Amino acid sequence: MKISTASLFIFIFVCCAFVTEPHFIENIAQKLENFTQQYPQEKVYLHTDKPYYSVNDTLYFKAYLTHAENNLPDSVSKVLYVDVLNKISGETVVHKVFKAENGYAQGDLFLKDTLAAGLYHLRAYTAWMRNFSDDFFFEKAFRLYNTDNKMASYDQSKLRTLAKVADFQFMPEGGHLVADLDNRLAFKATNALGKGVDTEGFILQNRDTVAHFGNIHLGMGYLNFKPENGKKYEAFVKDQDGNISAVALPQVQAKGYVMTVDNLSNKENIKVYISQNLSNAPENMGLIAQQNGRVCASMPLKIGAKRLMVLVPRNSIEQNGLVQLTLFDAKNQPLAERLIYENKANHLNISIGSNKKIYQNREKIELSLQVNDHEGKPVMGDFSLTATDAKQVIEETNTENILSYQYLSSDLNTGELKGQIEQPAYYFDKKMNRVMLT
Repeated sequence: MKISTASLFIFIFVCCAFVTEPHFIENIAQKLENFTQQYPQEKVYLHTDKPYYSVNDTLYFKAYLTHAENNLPDSVSKVLYVDVLNKISGETVVHKVFKAENGYAQGDLFLKDTLAAGLYHLRAYTAWMRNFSDDFFFEKAFRLYNTDNKMASYDQSKLRTLAKVADFQFMPEGGHLVADLDNRLAFKATNALGKGVDTEGFILQNRDTVAHFGNIHLGMGYLNFKPENGKKYEAFVKDQDGNISAVALPQVQAKGYVMTVDNLSNKENIKVYISQNLSNAPENMGLIAQQNGRVCASMPLKIGAKRLMVLVPRNSIEQNGLVQLTLFDAKNQPLAERLIYENKANHLNISIGSNKKIYQNREKIELSLQVNDHEGKPVMGDFSLTATDAKQVIEETNTENILSYQYLSSDLNTGELKGQIEQPAYYFDKKMNRVMLT
């Protein structure tokens, strides 16, 4: 029988199409991409002139509007709303509207003397951001003083109270504590004000110590722990006064998956270790890495062994910031998840010079601003600078800045994780991934 060339080509094409049918993980990745394109997100960051204010002060700011996907200036929204809210009552005491151009806005808010002293929140958002949760709004807490206010002072009894552990949480890496597998177990200890507090502790099994732990920073740290199925474990923490109290361990699952990430040892790849103890584990799995709603990598997996290592190429992640790694099964169900921080080490280097070293009172000061990229090349941009009296304005430690907000705080609070990050700027001077487990 004679077969034409055209018929043979069609037959081969149909076979190839059948063989290369998309893996289910690619379908999930495409749905995530479609969602991000359909519902793009904006971010707003306000650079303010001071960390706290007094009544009759004017709060000056410059606003930066950016696309959440790439942190580039956002030129879509033309109007910026800025509020001041009383932290206790929730009442909006100041509301103003500002014009935004090419992703920037600037303005001021007068804090009149009829406002009560206390804690306030500065909030900023666009009309587009109001279509989504308030978690997407920019918020910054500040304290308002009057002439009768004095800085809070604490006696020794109050200081001891703040050194005590009021809340303690264990958080298994990947989401679950699984029996007979090597688990990495993060923890966080906080005081009555929700601030991290130094602590140490241990885990007992039948009165025998099986693990010790101590915090790395602000009450956070981790330990390696391999619970055995059917055995009972107890955990205890010790505060700075030496008081020991029992704390709850997460429930140990008899069967499941553990995902452990090594984001430090390899320059080219992120190492993801997946372990399981199932007697009949499904082979068809998938791993997705996404950042700000954009899928960086989708990787089909065949999990037949008890432990598998997956390499996620760093060059697939284009931006600095949080990366979400999720393990899916063929039913599109997430089985384990982990956040990591990718640092491209490509931040700008900014230096400020002055025309003189010593000035007379009220003498004009001329400053020069030099901005280079990580390769030393000059960079054009839009910047803001504040100047305050160092004797009147006390600098706070590791407070929020545009870097920590864009790459950390805003991404956490718009995802499934909520809450305040204590000393957020700290993580951009240290090895962030040591505490990203928490």
